[in-house]
Amino acid sequence: MSFISNLIPSIANLIKAIPIYTILFMTYLEISPSLGNIWYRVASDNKKYINLAVLTEFIYKPFNYSFFWRPQYWDLNIYIGLYITAMLISLLHKALSYNNS
Repeated sequence: MSFISNLIPSIANLIKAIPIYTILFMTYLEISPSLGNIWYRVASDNKKYINLAVLTEFIYKPFNYSFFWRPQYWDLNIYIGLYITAMLISLLHKALSYNNS
């Protein structure tokens, strides 16, 4: 295997990473001290509601604003997080298969 092929996660690991990282990303957006109240908000009538439309904005923003690809904003770029999570899953699979052989 070449070095480059080790940098590309498998589709199976990417599919496993999507639900895991989506939950982590949503939680991070909500509890981050610099952000917060992103998708779970209190309305003017003091009732709490979930606004998932804001989450969809975070899915498209990296394609509309190039600064999301700078390392200091990687925590807000869902695609970087998905890639890292898929790579961690891949490394975990390799470590487990190495220990079992």
